[in-house]
Amino acid sequence: MRPATRIAVLLILVSCAAAQDAPKTQERDFSYPSAVIETALRQLGAYTGSRLPSLDGFIKTERAQLPHYQRPYYEYKIELAPAPSDHTLVKLKANVSAWYEDPDGHQSGYQTLESNGRLENDLLDRLADYLANNGSKIITDSQELARRLEGVRRQRAEGERHVAELEKQMQGLAAKTQSDPGEYVSAPKASIAILSGPQERASVLLRTQAEDEFEVLEHRGPWLRVRLQDSQSGWVKSALMKSNRAAAQASGSTNLRGFTIIREVPSTFSGDWPRLKGKQADRRVQP
Repeated sequence: MRPATRIAVLLILVSCAAAQDAPKTQERDFSYPSAVIETALRQLGAYTGSRLPSLDGFIKTERAQLPHYQRPYYEYKIELAPAPSDHTLVKLKANVSAWYEDPDGHQSGYQTLESNGRLENDLLDRLADYLANNGSKIITDSQELARRLEGVRRQRAEGERHVAELEKQMQGLAAKTQSDPGEYVSAPKASIAILSGPQERASVLLRTQAEDEFEVLEHRGPWLRVRLQDSQSGWVKSALMKSNRAAAQASGSTNLRGFTIIREVPSTFSGDWPRLKGKQADRRVQP
């Protein structure tokens, strides 16, 4: 074999060996245009490098050398190749580096390490999952994005207007509740039954004395739910009771001329007047 031929064969063998030892690029085809793929990769943070927890399981190297490496870091080299029918071929390679602490102290420094393919496959898998769940939602047309953004803004403005209306209604109800002294009814005669439910066959909780007064908690058809002692309530037909709303409003807003209430003392009435005997009453101290 001539010397020139030997040199050519040697160069070919060296080139093949170098090609075999060169880090391999991972490839995968996706059925989306490159603009969608790039947007998805940016959402996944693929264009930003990051630190590795360790090098173990991510690079091709002997395990015995791993303790000498510190601060491992990686970043991706990404190439998007458009393919027919709006497909994109994603070519991916992870560049891994770390600080090497030479035990002899002569060759310490950052070194580039060869990825074993785990980082590349992980990103391609995450990209596939992301596109499966969000691919149809990714917008790459600026005019379409502006149109949708305007729609969201209109919805937000409408929501804020509705909230303002509800708050105004709530304030009106609160003011009405504060000004409304409540509805009261009284028994025009004795022995009116206060029942456990709004029906004729319900059990009797108590029977009224004449002029007994009750606060109305609820209206339900011909029935009234009234407040009893100890946070209990009972039911009575409204036709059997006498409304005291007007009287309650008048008494709550009118003071005797020339008198000013300076103190109220609630206590059980100790007199013999049938309408108040044994009931809670306010003793008003006036000058």
